[in-house]
Amino acid sequence: MEEESLFQSTAITVILVVITLVTSLLIPDIETILNLSGSTMGAFICFVLPAVIVMRTAIIQAKGPMTISTLFSVVIVLAVGIGMMLACLYQVSFVAILQPWLWQFSDTQGDFLVEETADTMD
Repeated sequence: MEEESLFQSTAITVILVVITLVTSLLIPDIETILNLSGSTMGAFICFVLPAVIVMRTAIIQAKGPMTISTLFSVVIVLAVGIGMMLACLYQVSFVAILQPWLWQFSDTQGDFLVEETADTMD
């Protein structure tokens, strides 16, 4: 039992280190990493974690299944939390990935550049 626990702990540690290494090699800007972790952890701490704590507490106190009202409120808070987390991740991804790509097509005032061709010069 102890060997299995040691192997599982080592495997999880190695996986986390490899994920961290690959992420640091692929994303050179620390601002993007902080934005991604902030948007994920912020929604998790504000919405998902309290819903899970309420669910666990209700199950322990009731010593059985939760009431419908408690289950409904937990599901609503979880859905809002996961929705907020996905919205924040989408916004951070757009800012980090697409905006620099779009900026190369704009001038300093933010107006998009249009190349003049022989047809537009008339």
